[in-house]
Amino acid sequence: MANFRPIIYNLHRLIDRFPSPSPTGVDRVDLHYALFMLQQAQERSIYFIRQRQNLSYLVPFKEAEKLINNLEQRWLKGSKQTQHPLNTTASYLRHWPALRLRQVRQQLIDPKLLALLKASTKPPIYIHSGHGTLHHLDLHEQIRQQFQADMIYYLHDLIPIEFPEYTNNPNALTMHQRRLKTMASTGRLILANSQDSRQKFLDYCKQHQLPQPPVEVLLIGVEEAFVQAAQQPQQALPARFAQLANSPYFITIGTIEARKNHLSLLHLWRELYAELGTRCPKLVIIGKRGWKAEHIFHLLDASPALKQTVLEISDANDQEMLSLTQQAQALLFPSFAEGWGMPLAEALTLNTPAICSDLGALRECGRDHCVYLNPIDSMAWKAAILDALKAKPQLKSAYIPDRWETHLKHLEQILVALDES
Repeated sequence: MANFRPIIYNLHRLIDRFPSPSPTGVDRVDLHYALFMLQQAQERSIYFIRQRQNLSYLVPFKEAEKLINNLEQRWLKGSKQTQHPLNTTASYLRHWPALRLRQVRQQLIDPKLLALLKASTKPPIYIHSGHGTLHHLDLHEQIRQQFQADMIYYLHDLIPIEFPEYTNNPNALTMHQRRLKTMASTGRLILANSQDSRQKFLDYCKQHQLPQPPVEVLLIGVEEAFVQAAQQPQQALPARFAQLANSPYFITIGTIEARKNHLSLLHLWRELYAELGTRCPKLVIIGKRGWKAEHIFHLLDASPALKQTVLEISDANDQEMLSLTQQAQALLFPSFAEGWGMPLAEALTLNTPAICSDLGALRECGRDHCVYLNPIDSMAWKAAILDALKAKPQLKSAYIPDRWETHLKHLEQILVALDES
């Protein structure tokens, strides 16, 4: 391991998200990076940390490995295994007295990690692939300065700054501004999920007179299960959704919240039901109920028309989502803002057509394979849906998805270059 620099990987998000039965898009990126860290541990030292505000502490490697492997089985492979008994709350409370003492002394880095880094002959590389704790600048500044660490951050979007009204935290705007300040002022390299996100970040840095570190685009990969399914006969619907096999349906995927614009689809579906009656297609919503969407929840719960035509699924695993997407007439993606379009890439990989908002990130993801519409042009959406209802559209050409294998090879090349610098 002498020729390789150690890596500090911030595991905070995956620890916090561990109880969740299914991952968000950011969770998927974080998990793939964490799995990659386990592979890297065969040739270099990997130190997983948990962060609370500006304090960090070392997570024992074996515990981190169990947690990451458990998430892979549950989130990516659809395993029904129970959660690993790692109790993060209890673990945190056990460390709390020591953490408070370190905070008073301004000792932000776990003494165990300090000892390991001081014993290393090479400076570390720090990787943070989730936005979560980046608004705490002091810890990241101390890691960079004290150990000459090269800091690598993954940028997902600037949505809390562009559209703070869609967030679930009244401090989201300020927090994300602080995150970008941390990335800009301490980052050796920023990895972005799209050219759209990259350019918005650089524009923001210029506007706010922040440093502009190099930004490379590493596109998010489609899960291998979707790639393999596209090359095989169409899968049958899961038994619990058998009622969908008898009539056409459309699908939309994402947390039910204002930014995703479910409201437009629901109003449109009430109109379709009034016009088509029993011939109205079903609308399948895959996603949990989120925030600032009580009016949407009320529609779903109280509208007689929507009770007849909308199926809300909050607990679909990847395999179920795959088969539901594969047999849909089209994916509907009317979002107001996105950093990337993971459900869009998955649908197109399965040769399922898509009708989506005309956003830079979605055009980058969907290329020339989609129907792009203004998210508030309800008449255009209605016309496109009715066209797709008549006959399931065919893609003009095969969609070539971005792959995690390519993404992680690129990341490995970046690490090798830093090892040699």
